[in-house]
Amino acid sequence: NFFGKRIIRALEGWFLKFPFIRQVYPAAKQVIDSFISKDSPAFKKVVLLEYPSKGIWSVGFLTNDSFKEAQEKTGRDLVHVLVATTPSPLTGFLVLIPREDIKILDISIEEGVKLVISGGIVKPGV
Repeated sequence: NFFGKRIIRALEGWFLKFPFIRQVYPAAKQVIDSFISKDSPAFKKVVLLEYPSKGIWSVGFLTNDSFKEAQEKTGRDLVHVLVATTPSPLTGFLVLIPREDIKILDISIEEGVKLVISGGIVKPGV
């Protein structure tokens, strides 16, 4: 374990010497760490929102609700929602949407992910 951590730190240091990797790697590492963290999961709740336009409902994942600058500039209580794309729930569109415009669904994150991956074939609770 001791040697493994030292090897990983050395590899990270080597990777960070490359220009493109130096800009992308820290952000990618932070995202991956948040997905595997048991203390603060990346997806908080499964939500329903009208996106991309009124009358069209999309399933999304509430990811955060504390982007102070955006809230100050809009004067609205905004939440971060990842509108996931099928078949990969890790890709999609980040939308900042007023809290009152989302509907929190009473399904687990796992059920929401299954719903997205299957393209709606697998229904929650089944």
